[in-house]
Amino acid sequence: MYRYWTAVALVVALVAGCEKKPVDEGSSNQTTAKTKSTESAQPAEVGSSSEATAQVKSSDAAPSAVEEQDTAEPTGLANADNNLTTSTAVAAKEDTTVDAGTDDQQLTPDQIKSQINEKLKAAMAARDVDQAIAVLEEGRTQLPDDKDISMALLRFQLQNDLQKKANGPDQEAVAADFLKTHALANEILGDDEITDPQLAQIRQLVDFNRIRAIALSGDVAETAAALAAAYDSGFEQYRGLDKDPFFAAIADQPEFQKVIDDNTNRLQAKYREAAREEFANAEDIDFDFDLPDLEGNSVKLSDFAGKVVIVDLWGTWCPPCRMEIPHFIELQDKFKDDLEVVGITYEQVQDEQAAIKQISEFVKAEGVNYPCVIGDEATQQSLEVRGFPTTLFIDREGKVRLKIVGYHPYEKLEGYVAELIGDGKPSS
Repeated sequence: MYRYWTAVALVVALVAGCEKKPVDEGSSNQTTAKTKSTESAQPAEVGSSSEATAQVKSSDAAPSAVEEQDTAEPTGLANADNNLTTSTAVAAKEDTTVDAGTDDQQLTPDQIKSQINEKLKAAMAARDVDQAIAVLEEGRTQLPDDKDISMALLRFQLQNDLQKKANGPDQEAVAADFLKTHALANEILGDDEITDPQLAQIRQLVDFNRIRAIALSGDVAETAAALAAAYDSGFEQYRGLDKDPFFAAIADQPEFQKVIDDNTNRLQAKYREAAREEFANAEDIDFDFDLPDLEGNSVKLSDFAGKVVIVDLWGTWCPPCRMEIPHFIELQDKFKDDLEVVGITYEQVQDEQAAIKQISEFVKAEGVNYPCVIGDEATQQSLEVRGFPTTLFIDREGKVRLKIVGYHPYEKLEGYVAELIGDGKPSS
């Protein structure tokens, strides 16, 4: 499918949430879960799914995503309910004018932003991110102190960076763009600590792309130092860096391998400690299921007695759900003697057979190595599901030890599993 307007946070974790809506009343099929976009997500839930059209908002919120939506109506910045003009009322009251570049015309900031909105609508309708960036660069020239325009430009530039192929012939040009975006982020965000979780994610992405640019140059010492420093800033995506084409020139260097191994070990220890604390403070959840798999066979929680169980409520339509699937595949393979993963699936189609076909094709294509069953409304209601993915961690005795919402990195999921498996007994 055509993926063009991918949101910034989809690369690591989606910042926009997707709330669960009930199945349409009167429907005989119980496999449908509808969604709507939300304005933000808490850090623990960053990454729950959003299918909203891409929009740029004021500086305290990150854009939502369009992922595999060929027919999505582009809304741009000129959405009537949510546009770039969050500060223009003040500017209009002050009756401030800005030279528009002609001898006989001056525009207020309100008028300039209105023009930007219209131009962005056209760029987004054409799916032309380069034109959208050019529009915002022009707007920033006209209103250099406007934070909304600056943040919109940063998000679009980062979005553009993240869509570029890492293994293409223009790696050096891509690296140059990474450094350009990093310089823009420094100018806009400064060096102060960022407390907003969504802006912090943008900062991490920009900083990581800078590290990729450094690695491409072959400077192993500077790359290793930057990766070590990134851990203290909250960066956690160390797994698989040796497969990233930008790190190919230094991937076999001991200094690079050491910083990867050291920080991976630190993450594992951190997440196991966090898992112990979360398990101790988690709410009690009474949960069971008996649902049909893709062949119509009954699958029950009791089928996995004596094993640690992960139950993943997900859908093929949900980007963060799809992002987590490789983690569950790897966990199932790594802990196959002690762990069973089960996917409870909710699709956005009314026909059950069409839903089963959609799921089956995804399972085959992605090499899913654990059972997937067809979810029903009763299961969602029993868990008070409010976003996808929703994941349960169940100990060997069948007790739900934790429920989490949204996308989470592999290391965090592994920490929960390792803590539950422990010495063959559920951890207390």
